[in-house]
Amino acid sequence: DRPVWVAGSTREGEEASLLEAFKAVRQREPDCALVLAPRHPERATALAVMAEAAGFEIDLYSKSRGRLDATILIVDAVGELMKFYAAADVVFVGGTLVDIGGHNILEPAMLGRPVVTGPHLVNWRELAGEMTAAGGLTVVTGAADLAEAINRLLADGDARARAGAAAQACVEQNRGALTHALQLIQDAM
Repeated sequence: DRPVWVAGSTREGEEASLLEAFKAVRQREPDCALVLAPRHPERATALAVMAEAAGFEIDLYSKSRGRLDATILIVDAVGELMKFYAAADVVFVGGTLVDIGGHNILEPAMLGRPVVTGPHLVNWRELAGEMTAAGGLTVVTGAADLAEAINRLLADGDARARAGAAAQACVEQNRGALTHALQLIQDAM
């Protein structure tokens, strides 16, 4: 009963931009909650300090059991991200605002969620291009355009549904790639 933005697999160096963007998002969507899932859960305490210093009320997943009573829920556990992606209205995939190549954009896409990332997608270049062209992926460069993208998706349920469906369709079109590649290798032998 409230909008939920999930930022998954975030990395050091991008959370400050996420928190800045979240402040802007909450100006338009004051009930919006952020689920912040760092790539390395041991960073949860430092992120909690950072978020509280920015003026947000936080809960840690391990203490709240996943309830979203606070403004920000910080996931301090491994293996929980897909559950949160499934509950998200919109997803930001981390490792993309910092130059490390990006993390898995397939996971939220296969759940039909609109995906937002930073520009550093070298690990996902081909799929990211397809998803962007189809309208399922929005690439941003910083806090201001991240907030704008999240606000746009949260404000327009039809646009959000179209973006999620486009992301999911890209995943479906690429299913079987491993089988196809193995067949090509076998045929070449």
